[in-house]
Amino acid sequence: MLDAKATTQVTIKTSKGDVVIDVDPSKAPINANSFVFLAQNNYFNGSPVQVNDDEIGAVVFGDPSGTGYATPGYECEVENAAPGAFDKPGVIGLLGDETNSSAQFFITYSSTPMLDGRFSVIGTVTSGLDIVRRLVAPTGPDDKTAPDTVVSITVAKK
Repeated sequence: MLDAKATTQVTIKTSKGDVVIDVDPSKAPINANSFVFLAQNNYFNGSPVQVNDDEIGAVVFGDPSGTGYATPGYECEVENAAPGAFDKPGVIGLLGDETNSSAQFFITYSSTPMLDGRFSVIGTVTSGLDIVRRLVAPTGPDDKTAPDTVVSITVAKK
């Protein structure tokens, strides 16, 4: 279990460069712990960038199959999906619906109020937000563009 008083720093090494985030278990303890557990067990390694949506202002990662349907075999309840949570760039949330979170995660690179109240927030970007914006994902089923990938994720206490 993550220490709510300590800062857990996660470095997402992508094919374009590193994105560093601080995971905050005080916001969503179950979801933050799940994300870190999966990262420490290499679940995300090699997974493609699934979506980079300029209209929403976010990039989606975390499905090793690249289909958007893979799961680690469990889901978590959505925690603390507070209004205003996505009012700034650099917020990390877990995908799912209003009741369950999956392992797939997203990083916002603009204010995304349409996401407020719907997803668990597990942390914020401390560096590499410029890299997030440049990550490439296919734009549709017929797009043969090679997506950028999550090469690896490392976890450290700060």
